[in-house]
Amino acid sequence: LAAQSARLNGPLADAPGGIFQQASTPDGKGVVYLAQQDSATPELYLAPIGGGPGERISAPLAPGEGVYRFVLADDSRHVAYYVSGPEGLHLFGLSLLDRVVVELDASPDTDGRVLDDFGAGLFSPDGMRVLYRARVPSGEIRLYSAAVTGGPPALVSGAGGTSVQQASVTPDSTRAIFAADLDLTSRFELYQAL
Repeated sequence: LAAQSARLNGPLADAPGGIFQQASTPDGKGVVYLAQQDSATPELYLAPIGGGPGERISAPLAPGEGVYRFVLADDSRHVAYYVSGPEGLHLFGLSLLDRVVVELDASPDTDGRVLDDFGAGLFSPDGMRVLYRARVPSGEIRLYSAAVTGGPPALVSGAGGTSVQQASVTPDSTRAIFAADLDLTSRFELYQAL
């Protein structure tokens, strides 16, 4: 570890808070951080480890919105993050290579109803999909999978059941494993989805 400190973020906004979350990219080349840097609104930034100004990487936000939390893919190519606003939470994917941002929960069933219990989504080991839970209008909690490059999310848990809990993805990224009460017995059982 280095004996000298060097600030990586740019000047912070004159607001209480500052840096809310930070994580080094797995490749060791940068730091993604959630901060009130350009304004009092929390947004995502990327700073190079070797120094230089942090650049805003989150998509433009509407009034009343702010970035809430994020998670990095193990391959250092993508970030998933929540935007909190008057209409609830939305999940976005961001390519660190070309800065393209896509909404991952773009489904009428999950609009604004994403749950934040997996951090900011759970990446598959290959970094290409994000699992997330959402409460649908009927009140059920379902598990979805979204491609980080965009497109409609896929329903993983099926349409039945009242609640999906813990989830994981197999090391080869081919199966989601999750605990759910799909047959309404008030018992959570273990399931897999391809």
